[in-house]
Amino acid sequence: MNVLVRQLASLSRQAFMKYSSANKFNALTFLACAFTMSVACADDVGKDLISIESDVTEIERGDNVVTYKGSAKLRDMNLVIEAEQISVIRKDDQITHYISLGQPAKIWVRKDRPDAVEIEGNSLNYELDEKLITIHGHPLLKQNENIYRGKVDGCIKYNLKADSVSQCGESPLRYP
Repeated sequence: MNVLVRQLASLSRQAFMKYSSANKFNALTFLACAFTMSVACADDVGKDLISIESDVTEIERGDNVVTYKGSAKLRDMNLVIEAEQISVIRKDDQITHYISLGQPAKIWVRKDRPDAVEIEGNSLNYELDEKLITIHGHPLLKQNENIYRGKVDGCIKYNLKADSVSQCGESPLRYP
């Protein structure tokens, strides 16, 4: 099934490239509003597609930003994001950031595995290239038996590459 979806996505991209900018925007708007959005990334060759569900989709033409609002949920490999709003930011045809807003917004890394990480905050910024998640506003990170909390206006950074947690700014981490 995933092979078929990838082949259809590839054919759709090839056909899409033939349209003018105005027609591309209209086609994107239609697809974003009519269906659950699936996006294939170059780094995901041979991997599952990214899927995004939401109540409303907004495309910022020229800014390479697509914002999903209202019970937004994003799934990307070992990552799940749930938030009131998720923005997907692209640069040079590559997704570079996921920015999530909510009361709280949540990210799960390796959700169904023993080494799962659960992250909560009012604002979550995931930099894909750096594999870095920055958590603002009531920051909370749970990993195994460890719980890290920041101040209400504090900030925590989680580096997925190094599997490390650090504070940012003046607010010290609290360990409940």
